[in-house]
Amino acid sequence: RPNPRTRVADKQVVAKNSIATIVLGELSRRCMTVVELQRRTGVHRLRIGRWLSGSRAIRSNDLERILEALQ
Repeated sequence: RPNPRTRVADKQVVAKNSIATIVLGELSRRCMTVVELQRRTGVHRLRIGRWLSGSRAIRSNDLERILEALQ
């Protein structure tokens, strides 16, 4: 029987990765680099890169600034 906590954690990772995938697609579509996104948002490029690679979770205030920059 699968551990319910594992399943919830897996769903959360998928949700985070889905947002990162959308942001990566937008960056690619706009020919925008992480450095340019940093300039527009004020979020450090290493923090953005770690989130996009999946090694860190995104902070809600950083995500808000990133989404605003991509509107």
